[in-house]
Amino acid sequence: MWQSMVEQAVRKAPIRVVDLDLKSGTVSYSRRIRQNHAIQKISGDREIVRADLVNRFVNEMSYAPEQIELDREIDLPGEEMAEPGKVRVDVVVHDVDGRPFFFANVREPGKFSSETESGYELIQIAEAEYRNTGNAVHYLFYYTVVVKNDELTSDSVIINFQHFVSGLDGVDTVTAMHQEKPESGPWAEQPNASEPGPVSDEDRDRRRAVVNRYKKRAYPVLLRITDSSET
Repeated sequence: MWQSMVEQAVRKAPIRVVDLDLKSGTVSYSRRIRQNHAIQKISGDREIVRADLVNRFVNEMSYAPEQIELDREIDLPGEEMAEPGKVRVDVVVHDVDGRPFFFANVREPGKFSSETESGYELIQIAEAEYRNTGNAVHYLFYYTVVVKNDELTSDSVIINFQHFVSGLDGVDTVTAMHQEKPESGPWAEQPNASEPGPVSDEDRDRRRAVVNRYKKRAYPVLLRITDSSET
């Protein structure tokens, strides 16, 4: 089963940041990882997928455990959201200056729905984060595990949120990427984010127009990456 494959992967990892025990139903993360809520029990398959993602971020993509945050809470305002309140992002990766770089939500295998692929969920969350804090997250990331040829691999949907906060130029272009190992993709880089400057009313309206166009699915700005690890 894929669950036991994840368990073995995190146990054999060179940098041990996750303890996963399927028999006892427990999971714990390194104290070096920022945890906003106590995590002790495996609440379901999504938690096992998250354990795999955290392990990959550290051991395959070379992020430091200190750059990772779990269960970041975002306030969704009532202005444009049907149900304002707090939502959680499963995994956040920060850049070297401590600003959010990735927002990642995990899915159980086989649960990459059309709504997930549209990015509607995370685009709202990232927009709320931007309005609340001025932090423009670089990438929005959906992740799940896949078993292929009896090996544990991954499937991802990635949205380049920078398209939305930098204006309208070029956002109608659909970006394609050849399949490659995740650690070699451009989305695995860790550039320093620049400080957000003052935003004029005109610029704010332009950015909101971009987000609204995306919500109406006028165009996709997505990368679909499948880990095609060879056996």
